[in-house]
Amino acid sequence: MITVVGIMTEKILDEKITSLVSELSKEDIKRVVERFQSELEQREDTDKKAAIAQIMAIADSAGLIVTFSDVDLSKRKTGVKIGTRAKIKYRNPATGQEWSGRGLKPKWLLKLVAEGKNIDDYLTSEFTLPDANV
Repeated sequence: MITVVGIMTEKILDEKITSLVSELSKEDIKRVVERFQSELEQREDTDKKAAIAQIMAIADSAGLIVTFSDVDLSKRKTGVKIGTRAKIKYRNPATGQEWSGRGLKPKWLLKLVAEGKNIDDYLTSEFTLPDANV
């Protein structure tokens, strides 16, 4: 609900900002915008951290464990870009069939396992398990 005081305060603030900005050079305005952007990012990070703390407190009181694997509070973006292909984890040398290890196991791999083969024998060199005898 908007109050008369809120409208008046907003109008006065707008007038003050307009008055101050009209006296600034373009370079000064750019510096002010950069400072405001930096302040905004810091406040957003603070808000995110506070929200995570609240979630953790609620989860803790309920006896739950919560992990935030996709929460990035830094300014840089990381992670896998959409549309990138996963590396091939399993390969059938006889047929050349491949599987990234994501999703359901393919039929060719299920068939080999059903025949008694060890799934680890089909790992690509990048994912090969270390030799236990070493």
